[in-house]
Amino acid sequence: TDAITGISAPTLVIAGGSDLSTPPSLVEETARRIPGAVFRIIDGAGHLPCIERPTDVAALVRGFSDMPAQ
Repeated sequence: TDAITGISAPTLVIAGGSDLSTPPSLVEETARRIPGAVFRIIDGAGHLPCIERPTDVAALVRGFSDMPAQ
């Protein structure tokens, strides 16, 4: 867990709003530890947003990749 503070690459962290095994609050807490990370929730998705809501995940990734570097 402490190692994530050393991540220096642009990072998008996505959580499913209905994920019971890894609740969004835990994912958000983890994202806060990564310098400059962007955290997003996909409402209505559970533990596997990339399978449950692939179009939403793709839109987030596309938007993230279009963001200017910090």
